[in-house]
Amino acid sequence: MTTTASPADGVRVDAPSNPILRLNPITVLTVLLAACAISFFYGWQVTVCLIGAYLLTALAAGRLGRYLSLWLRSVVLLSVVVFALQALLYPGETVVYELLFLDITAEGIAKGLRIATMVMSIGSALILGSVLIDIRRMTRALEQRGTSPTASYIVLSTITMIPQLRSHMITIMDAQRARGIETDASALVRAKAFVPTISPLILNSIVGVEERALTLEARGFSSKGPTTSLVRIPDTAVDRTLRALTYAAIVIALAVRIWLWMQ
Repeated sequence: MTTTASPADGVRVDAPSNPILRLNPITVLTVLLAACAISFFYGWQVTVCLIGAYLLTALAAGRLGRYLSLWLRSVVLLSVVVFALQALLYPGETVVYELLFLDITAEGIAKGLRIATMVMSIGSALILGSVLIDIRRMTRALEQRGTSPTASYIVLSTITMIPQLRSHMITIMDAQRARGIETDASALVRAKAFVPTISPLILNSIVGVEERALTLEARGFSSKGPTTSLVRIPDTAVDRTLRALTYAAIVIALAVRIWLWMQ
């Protein structure tokens, strides 16, 4: 990531070197939400095309490996489970295959494909957003658009809470292993080792809440005056053009969908 400083006011312009990552987070979020909306208007073919576009975007941003890892472990797995459950349990009259006491019907397969497509559409966009959007840049971009700094800080703290808890849990488990407590054996042994980690994890979380409250006060979040920041997220002509094209694409997609329904 590269930043440039303005000689006039000392404000750093947060502009990563990669052109995809350099986009304003609001622009990325707008495009992904629009892609999800457009995929709802049409069938699975559009979703497949969008997933291909997501993969190319992740590749261009240099985040393909991370995107594929998260996508395969979450979105693809969940979509397969949803499709299997719908195909096995959804009632229908056209039996395609009999599996023990369950009938796989054509209606169940069609229903499973529709729901799995929705899961793939939303999940793939969410994963790409988590890979491309830096949450700190996002909160700063929201502040530049008038969002309360306190609200932005709460959003940032909430999103980063789970990774922080996971990091604290790993630290506590490492400390347990250093004391000779076995944590990598059977499921029962791991469950017994997990219980003693709950108390320090909860205490650590309580201390973290107090530290966040002190941070808010130290940074003047309760001040009624105007707020300032040493970091600025640029909103370039490319960002504005992309958002305008995105809005136009939504209108066109909706108009075409309505026209097809009327035929």
